[in-house]
Amino acid sequence: MKHIPLEPQPTDLFYDEIIEALKAGGVIAFPTDTVYGLGVDAYNAEAAKKMRACKRREEGKPLALFLDRRDRIKDFAFVKNRKIIEFFMPGPLTIVFWAKQASPAQAADKSIGIRIPQVPWILELIRRYGRPLAVTSANLSDEEPIASPQHIAEAIPAIDLVVDGGPRSSLPSTVLDLRSHFPTILRKGKISFLEIEKAINRLVKLGPVATFNVLFVCTGNSCRSPMAQGVLRGLVSDPRLVIDSCGTAAGVGGHATEHAQQVVKMFGWDISSHHTKPLAKDLINQADLILCMEFKHFEKVLELGSSAAIKTFLLKEYKRGQVMNNEVPDPIGQDLKAYQNTAKVMLPSLKVLQRELEIRLDP
Repeated sequence: MKHIPLEPQPTDLFYDEIIEALKAGGVIAFPTDTVYGLGVDAYNAEAAKKMRACKRREEGKPLALFLDRRDRIKDFAFVKNRKIIEFFMPGPLTIVFWAKQASPAQAADKSIGIRIPQVPWILELIRRYGRPLAVTSANLSDEEPIASPQHIAEAIPAIDLVVDGGPRSSLPSTVLDLRSHFPTILRKGKISFLEIEKAINRLVKLGPVATFNVLFVCTGNSCRSPMAQGVLRGLVSDPRLVIDSCGTAAGVGGHATEHAQQVVKMFGWDISSHHTKPLAKDLINQADLILCMEFKHFEKVLELGSSAAIKTFLLKEYKRGQVMNNEVPDPIGQDLKAYQNTAKVMLPSLKVLQRELEIRLDP
């Protein structure tokens, strides 16, 4: 197995070594704009078979086709929704199309996943080689992507060449299916639901194995956010919906207040097993949608993760525009009637969210 360093300005020799390995039917490991990938000549069926065997991947699982330009997509696939292509390619998005006859790397169901990575040297490699690459993530089948070239070499010793770009830890590319009328997320990744929806101005559906994660944020995580969590779970029971809550000043392991538990029971759900937890970066990163009770909670989310701005909203304003008194009142320390009033204030927004989620989750 040969290792070559990824140089700041790749030389002709750098490209020649990789191209020589590809022409010989070799499997190469290389860093992308997301994780490390394994790649072969897309037209070399034996090389693709070898690559699958390297990572113990089932024969039927599809590979992604790496291209260097958007205008080449039409050579391999029936193109639709050009707006998404123009907006996100090159970038960390793999789009699934219907394949044209005899396209390389197409799956058994005649689909094809195409990606144009936002990495200049990879695009230049494909241009110089003159043929697309068939690519999969650098990992053993059904395991997490391997972050370092040294570990790749140890775990997958049958590969022929490693391009060493140092450790690379990231979310994988988002996989978006454009074969049907509704764009559908098959795998969540670096590009979020709401980024895609904002670009095309319509809802995106959820594939059969992806999840949609909603995070509610209040102060102590003992009344408003667990109430919203419980009411929404009572409204939408799909297991692909993951609902969580936290507080900007919450301790760890407390319980929802008795009044909060009583109110949620009125909506058909039980939050007696709820345990409080503080807002944290990992919760922000895992969420597809973050809904805050007050503006100070919104500010705290963005303080911990400014990139979350596109997916963070005040609950009362989400998809309802500006509303009077756009913050949800805090009932802590008050009687049951105050808690019931808080639930009534939240309910119209939760109903809007329910309708939206039913569209996203509809198979």
